[in-house]
Amino acid sequence: DAVYWPRMRMLAGEARARKIVVEVTIFAPYPNTTNYWWDSPSFKNAWNGSFNSNSAFASNSQGHFYPQFYDLNHGETSSQGKTLQTYQQALVDKVVAELGSFENVYFEVANEFAVATYGAPVNAINDDPRLRAWQENWVQRIDGQTARLISVHSDTDGLGQGTSIWNSNGLIDILNLRLSSASPSGISDTLHAIGAQTGGKVLTINETAGGGSGDFYADLDLHTRYAWGMFLSGGHVAFYEDDSSRILSDPGWEAGARRLKVLREIAETLRFWEMSPVNSTTGSEYD
Repeated sequence: DAVYWPRMRMLAGEARARKIVVEVTIFAPYPNTTNYWWDSPSFKNAWNGSFNSNSAFASNSQGHFYPQFYDLNHGETSSQGKTLQTYQQALVDKVVAELGSFENVYFEVANEFAVATYGAPVNAINDDPRLRAWQENWVQRIDGQTARLISVHSDTDGLGQGTSIWNSNGLIDILNLRLSSASPSGISDTLHAIGAQTGGKVLTINETAGGGSGDFYADLDLHTRYAWGMFLSGGHVAFYEDDSSRILSDPGWEAGARRLKVLREIAETLRFWEMSPVNSTTGSEYD
């Protein structure tokens, strides 16, 4: 409360002054596999009892914490006698209380939710009712406390198959995807196949990784095509940057920023936000 949250509020306020939207991801535990974030001594995941002061919570027999992290009824308690859900709820409530007053902020429940390539079974987001109940529980909790938009990650396989679940939930405003195809036609075909454009949701890409690295420095043209394809399909896009030392100093960052600037200028000139990828008369998606 003395340092972290004042800094977060300042960041949200400075972003608001510059008309920048802030996505606040509440959960990013990556509990699905070993030798990664869950049990890494470098990351020291706070949900792992090996790295916190309350001895909560213990890895399962496989050495990770999947699907336990997404189980609302997980019975283990900490040294303080609190359950996993109690701690998770405290985090949700705190984040929303601190940042829910900023109209430029929206909340994503969990980043890259139960990704199949990192320990979760293929299509787990559709097949395991615990996962659905977990995410929907926090959607309802957030909705009861703020008028800000709510996002869920609906993609574990690069095909957006979780979309069929979340499209019908009226409390969810944004579907976050990470499609595997980088071509505009591939993105369009995938969105058509899963009906993503017909649910009335905002569509976003959390990382332009389709067909290559998530780092736009590696292939700027590839990531530009990805952004353009998502843009023409009615979606929002952001380039992924996890090294703040490169911002405003690296030529690669500047080149990526110029591409996004052009895309934004096209959107504002043509008033794309007044258009829709769905025919309002027939309810069908445009090609």
